[in-house]
Order: sequence, then structure tokens, then C-alpha cells
Amino acid sequence: MALIAPVVPLIAEHFRPAGQGELAAQLVAVFPFLGLLLGGLASGWSIPHAGLRPFILIAAGAYATSGVIGLFAPTLTTLLIGCGLLGFGAAFLMSGLSAMTSIVFDGAERGRIVGLQSAIGNLFNVALGIGTAFLAERLGWRTPFGVFLAFGAVMLLLSARAIPKVARSDAGGVATMGWVLRRTWPICLAGGAIFLLAATQSTQLPFLLANNGVTSAGMRAVVATFTTGAAMLGSLVFSAVQGKVGERVLILIAAILSALGWAIFGIWSGGLAVAFLASALLGAGLGLLLPILFSGAMRAAPGEASGQAVGLLNTAIFLGSFLNPVLTAPLAQLAGRPGLMLLLAALSLAVGAVALAWPRGSHPTSEQT
Repeated sequence: MALIAPVVPLIAEHFRPAGQGELAAQLVAVFPFLGLLLGGLASGWSIPHAGLRPFILIAAGAYATSGVIGLFAPTLTTLLIGCGLLGFGAAFLMSGLSAMTSIVFDGAERGRIVGLQSAIGNLFNVALGIGTAFLAERLGWRTPFGVFLAFGAVMLLLSARAIPKVARSDAGGVATMGWVLRRTWPICLAGGAIFLLAATQSTQLPFLLANNGVTSAGMRAVVATFTTGAAMLGSLVFSAVQGKVGERVLILIAAILSALGWAIFGIWSGGLAVAFLASALLGAGLGLLLPILFSGAMRAAPGEASGQAVGLLNTAIFLGSFLNPVLTAPLAQLAGRPGLMLLLAALSLAVGAVALAWPRGSHPTSEQT
């Protein structure tokens, strides 16, 4: 999904003659999150019944199919279907890998692994994001979908050979979704709120960059890379200090970093150096928060139930991301995009304050029903 953000203005130009323009581009940017939402819900029910191997294979197939659709889609509707499939596959992949992590690792070691997974994912986003964006300037806005096709095809081949068949779980021994939801709803609520704000980096920030002189898709990708690179570092920091520094301290630091990033974009009128700084601050904050959310979900519902917990968390995250343009588009028209950025700075501090004030260990500990 990070590969789409730098080409959002190019997509808007492509659909402008049809009278769709920016709205079409924002829908393309956010529709993967709808697929992630639906995939998160489906994975929460399916993982304990079907086993993990089918999940990885379905994820790879969805990635490859979304690439084919994106490369050749003749209409906006067809393109949005491909974007939805992309998100669906990503949701299955994340939930399946999280369940495997929770089963194999526990305690502080699991937290370190979650941080490393996040960091490695961001590293791939950095490498592919820059390369894809510069290629898109030469080959067109459909370039990211070629990357999705290639990635999905390679992953499908590797998964079919490398991942062993796993028998499905006994349905009578798995946790119900109601039990998992009762244990994880505060984490899910926090994840949805955080990504309701963070998705602005995909839906509104590219246009602010373009309006302030960053007209090259490749340079917008470089700006986004500072976000991704800083997120990688934030996740590595979490992995290194897991079990040594309290989560409240990390949440406070993340909220301050995010607020500073949005505030700088709110007063920014040009210059790449300032944009790089603001993007790095946003990325560092998100890089700290992501492993906190996912390791918290795995703690709340351990073992195979962690796949369901992560599925619910993904659903909340992607619901917040999907709702972002519904809220930010009118706010951007009303206050302007700089004003929107300042509002997000204030909201970041507010979300952090609520998370800090929330009592720890408040999830129910009742037996599975």
C-alpha cells in the first residue's frame, strides 16, 4: 500500500478528464484498507479452522491477482476491486504470521520479534517505494501494480514449497471471537484511532507536498521514505528496549513525535529538508506504536487465539484508515491542508493522553465461551 501513495497525484491526473480526479486517486489510496478490514474479519474466523498454510497461499494469490487487475484495469471500478484484493491478501498474511509468532515465541522475546518484523517490513517499503516511484515517472502510475504482481507470484511459489501443511484446529477448542474481542477491544480502539490519523499521509499529504513544490512522484516517494525509514528505526528501538522501558514512556514519546511531525507540516511552506524532518518524526512515532499494539494483542489472546486478536486489531486499524478520507477531505476544504495538519497534531496528543490514562490490565480474564 505504501507504494501507491507517491503516485496518487498521477492517478488523479489520469482520471481528471473523466471528472473524477482527486476523489478517484484518494479512493485508490484507501481501498486497500477496505480489503484489509474485510480480510482482518475473515482471518479472525478462518485461521483456527483452516490452518496457516492456506492463509499464506491465499495472500500470495490475492497480491498477484491485484497486480494483474491494476495493470490492465480499464475503469475506476475495476481498479478499486484490485486494490481491495491487495488489502485482503495483506490482512491474511499479517494475521497468519502473527499467529505463528505467538505460538513460537513468548514474553519479551516475542516483543523483540514483533519489533524486528515491523522494522524489516519498513526496510522493504523503503527500497521498493523509492524504486517504484521513480519508475512510475517513466512507466506510468500503474507501475506499483506490476510490483504487486511480481511479489505475489514469487511469494506464491516460495510458500507452496517452503510452508508445511498444517492440519486445521479442532473447532471445539478454539477461542470464540466474542472472548477475543472482550480481551482486545481497548487495543483495537487505540489502533483504529491512531490509523484514522496516520492514513492522512496517504490521502492528503501527497497533495500538500505537490502544492508546496514537490511535484515529482519520485521526490514524494523520497519524502515518504523518511517516514518509513524512521518507522523502521522506531521498531528497532522498541525491539531493543522491550522489557526494559515501560510502554507508557514509549507511548508518550510516540505521541510527542507524531504531534511534532504534523505541526511542522502545518506551518511548512516549502523546502525538502523540513519535509524530510516532519516525515521522519511521523515515522518514528508510528514505528514505536505498531509493535506496542501488536504485542499487546498477542498478550491479551495468546497462542492460536492471537491470530484472531491480530485479525480484529487489523480490522480496527483498517477501518480507521478507510474512514480517513471521509473525515479529512471536508476538513481539508474547510481549514485547508495546513490547518488539517495542525489539527492532527492536537489530536495526536489527545490520543496519546487517553492511552496513557487508560488503566493497564483492564481486559477481562474470563474463560472462553
